[in-house]
Amino acid sequence: MTSESLYKQIVGQKCDRYLDMVIDDLVEYDVAPEDYTGDLRSYKLYLGKLQRALADARTYTIPSLSNLNVAGGIRESLQGEFIRYAQAKATFEAEAEDMRRADREKFDLACKEMEAKAFESISPLRKKHNELLSYKDKLKSVMDHYGITPTDTQISPDITREEFEALLDTAISVCQSTDHKLSGLISKITGPLYNEEDNVSLMYAAVGLLASWILLPVVGVAYTATVLKNTKSMYSNLDALRIAESLMHSVDFNKFIPEEERYVAPVYDSSEVEEAIAEKRAALESADPQHLVDLELKEYNTTEGTSYCGDLIKNIQQKAKNLYDTLIDDLETRYNEAKELIDKEMSNITRLGDTMSKSAVLNTRFQLGIDDTGLPVYKDIGMTNINFVGTYSKDLISVLKVFWINMLMNVRANCLDTTVYDEEYLGQDFAEFICKETAPYVRTQNTELSKLQEDMRKLTASSLMKVKNSSILEYNKEAEEQGMMTLQYHLYIYLSGLDEKYVENKAIMELSKYSTTAGVFIWTVYPKEIPGCLNIKLPLELDRGKQMEYDFDLGSRALETLKFDLEHNKPKALDYRKSYLMRYLPPEKWWKQSSISGINIRMGLQDGDPSKPYTLRFDDKNVHYLMAGATGAGKSVAIDCAMQSMLHEYAPDELNLIYIDMKNAEVAKYTDKGVSIIPHALIVSGTSDGEYCLSVFDWAFEEMVRRLSVCSKYKMQKVEDLRKKYDDPSRPDYDPEVHIPRVVILIDEFQVMFDASRIPPKIIDKITGRITSMVKLARAASMHLWFTSQEMTGTLSKNVLDNFSNRGALRCTKDVSQTIIGNDASGTIRDKVGWMYTNTSAGQDPNANQLWKVPYAPQEDLLQGMFELGEKADKEGIPKHLAPFYSETEGRTHELLVKAYTEVPDFNVPRFFVMGERTVYSVKTTPLNFSVAEDDKENIFICASERQDCLDLINTMMDNIHRSGEQADLLINCTDKDTIFLLDLENRVPEDDRDFLMPNYPLEDLLDDLTDIYEYRSELESLEDTKTLFLMCLMWEKKDGIGQSENYKLVSRLKELIIKLNQVKVHFIFISREVGGLKDFVNQCKHRVCAKTDERSCVTVIDDPTPFKFPSPNGDEACFASYKYGSDIRKFKIFRYPLEKELEAREI
Repeated sequence: MTSESLYKQIVGQKCDRYLDMVIDDLVEYDVAPEDYTGDLRSYKLYLGKLQRALADARTYTIPSLSNLNVAGGIRESLQGEFIRYAQAKATFEAEAEDMRRADREKFDLACKEMEAKAFESISPLRKKHNELLSYKDKLKSVMDHYGITPTDTQISPDITREEFEALLDTAISVCQSTDHKLSGLISKITGPLYNEEDNVSLMYAAVGLLASWILLPVVGVAYTATVLKNTKSMYSNLDALRIAESLMHSVDFNKFIPEEERYVAPVYDSSEVEEAIAEKRAALESADPQHLVDLELKEYNTTEGTSYCGDLIKNIQQKAKNLYDTLIDDLETRYNEAKELIDKEMSNITRLGDTMSKSAVLNTRFQLGIDDTGLPVYKDIGMTNINFVGTYSKDLISVLKVFWINMLMNVRANCLDTTVYDEEYLGQDFAEFICKETAPYVRTQNTELSKLQEDMRKLTASSLMKVKNSSILEYNKEAEEQGMMTLQYHLYIYLSGLDEKYVENKAIMELSKYSTTAGVFIWTVYPKEIPGCLNIKLPLELDRGKQMEYDFDLGSRALETLKFDLEHNKPKALDYRKSYLMRYLPPEKWWKQSSISGINIRMGLQDGDPSKPYTLRFDDKNVHYLMAGATGAGKSVAIDCAMQSMLHEYAPDELNLIYIDMKNAEVAKYTDKGVSIIPHALIVSGTSDGEYCLSVFDWAFEEMVRRLSVCSKYKMQKVEDLRKKYDDPSRPDYDPEVHIPRVVILIDEFQVMFDASRIPPKIIDKITGRITSMVKLARAASMHLWFTSQEMTGTLSKNVLDNFSNRGALRCTKDVSQTIIGNDASGTIRDKVGWMYTNTSAGQDPNANQLWKVPYAPQEDLLQGMFELGEKADKEGIPKHLAPFYSETEGRTHELLVKAYTEVPDFNVPRFFVMGERTVYSVKTTPLNFSVAEDDKENIFICASERQDCLDLINTMMDNIHRSGEQADLLINCTDKDTIFLLDLENRVPEDDRDFLMPNYPLEDLLDDLTDIYEYRSELESLEDTKTLFLMCLMWEKKDGIGQSENYKLVSRLKELIIKLNQVKVHFIFISREVGGLKDFVNQCKHRVCAKTDERSCVTVIDDPTPFKFPSPNGDEACFASYKYGSDIRKFKIFRYPLEKELEAREI
């Protein structure tokens, strides 16, 4: 193994083991395939296994190799080398210790030899000293015996060798003499008396006394003489004995060695042995396998190494993922195949009568029996007429009713019309199927057989005219695919009343040969076989099993299913884009039509017939359009499709659109980032605000007047004639002003404009007046009103509505239908959506009714149409109007104020205030704003009871003042601590003004300050260069002396100061949550703003109770206020500011 390939091999091995692990994991989720053998139960168990395996497999997470430890892997592969190295290292460390110990022992031996050699010159002295030391114990014993105490005699450090040697000789001599005396007979005899052990001394004394008694005379004399002699000798050598004792201590003999021969202990030097050890260590460390690891990692950590490993890991993980994906795909495929097969089988065993087809294409495969396994038995009877051979009987009728229920269930509700002719028994066997819901589709008849047969003939002929050379099945299939109107099937059942000559009726026999092609079926109960029919005899002949019997349960299930589907099963809609727009108004026709003579209104297909894509018109005959429909009837879709068709047919310079959605439910989809995507749209909004609608009608009226003035200029009566004569660019005198497009003003849910619970009566009156004026004059101005609603009660007078000759009604009540189209036709529409009636006589003539199949378009198709038109306009250089979208509920942040100051430099003056977005239509795009003049009462009063509104308005005023830069100053006094906290006012005012800010700042001191300001400014020669000063009085309805506990003198003084200060460029801004005691100051403010508050305060501030009905703050939704100056009142949306602080809860 080479260093270059080691990491590769290790990573490869890891990847192989990883892949093996993943494979082992995935094997746990695999399920052995099984074939379906007809055993549905076993196959469902197999499906369950697949489902569980698939669910478990989807929870499996493929392990990651991203944390692969290459260094650890390399080290692991060299584990044996590391063990051997560790052992060698331990052996070396032991050997190194042995080398150090041997070297030290050698050093210590050499030191001893050197020391010994140095001491040879003093060997005689040491020998004599050692001899002296041999008497140490004896000398001590003698001294103790005779009571001789040692002295503290010291040997002089300056003593010479000769002097020391003489002392030694003297000491040795005296010790020898003493020893000799002690060894004499008497001493030996008396010695035990001095034994330290008392028992021995006593015993010896007793023996001595006995001996003495015997030898007393002789021994006593000798003993006494000897003792006296020895004692005298001892005391005569007393000094010598003490010197000898002092010499027996440790002696430094080195000082007696000549300087040049004296021994000095050398310093131990281990460098040599350590160097040898280091060499061996280096040799050992060179074999450290970590070097191999480092070298391999160095190679691995190169670009080549990491790329190699990264690619290998990536590839192996991809292999693992591929294996996992393959497993999932295989399980999913087998699961889906098994489920599809089971679902197919299960669908085949649905009980007859439980479900009904959703298609208008009749399925002729009938469920007629049940086999011995409980599975149904089917038979395809084809498109044929049937004769049940026999006479009227219970068994025969039972079979017939099973056939009929099959036919009923095998086609979409509404698509089968059944007539039962029963002359003899009056259709009693079918009475159970006739009720209010089914009556239009199931009926019985017992008279006028010939008329019934004539109806069959007419229906067959009519249907054949439509299906032409195909069959009703083919026709309905194609019509259903294209979302067009399908044909109805008609079934005639003759239970009794046919005579024996029935088969001789050539007309009927001929009709029965082809009637089914047209969807007219004839079933008879007749005793003989009828040629050309499917003749059914009892018992039924089936491939297997027994025939199904009719019972009450089957009939009731079928009836309930029919009623449910009649209520809920909607026929497939006419696809607007695919089957209508692209077919009848393809792209090559877009924007090719002129609007001089009018505008086509494409509502769909007349009578649902693809050959009748007729249109209504906006023109001088049918100027306006009134449209209605019940909730859920498809009114919004009908509006969208008709409007889109207009927009595709006419270019933006031929048609202008005003679109107001009074419930703000539909129009928003036609906007993007606050701008309309409809190229033709001049005004687009979603609002229920009557004032906004009034502003649109004001604009429309002014536009109408402008258009008519252009006509007058050219001596023409109406725009249509003007354009016909002068709208020709090839004319030498052509002026583009004559190219006047038609305008359609679409107002959805227009009844909201007349809702007195929302709209002030005076606004409703003004709107009514504008509409009344427009409906009469709009024809000449080529302007058209298109109003839609759910109901008409309480809207416009009949005189006004009579000008709306175009009328349209989708499904609705008969009363609404009568109001809109003059008859109850729309009240008879059975389908919930997709159909409508129009009337072009303002509902005066029922013959003017037209039935339309209305297309359906999903939102994505509608948006696609608008994007296509936008691209077309860009490509062809046709200007788009890009109308800004006004949404009543959408809030506006303070960023709009910032934007206004950026875009309008004129705002950057100290007396301008930008307040919020206008809530009326205006050609002005700037937010509502006003300026404060240098004049009396040029002060501002703002009332807002909702805390959020109040704080936002305070922020708005402060923001405006601060944006004037160095041109204005601001002083604030706030009586509400919460307001100070929430707005962080302490940190937003200069430090010198903080005392003035606080609620506890005395009113009298405040008035003194204002007096000083007035006196200072009034003494100036000119105020031209003096900054405007705004005094903001916040929550002064709580101010002691003014709003509370009114002090008449102080209030009077403040009023006078306000008048004076207005003369020296000082203006007051009162902002409060209620008027309270501030009524007197309202009158000193020409500029007044009122947000939501109580009705009395609204009237006090702006003489209008409207703000009382403004919505309360709700998340990011819009909040409103009204600004009044003089008699002019304008509504605006309050700028919203985020709050970084919030109050602590005061109640839990």
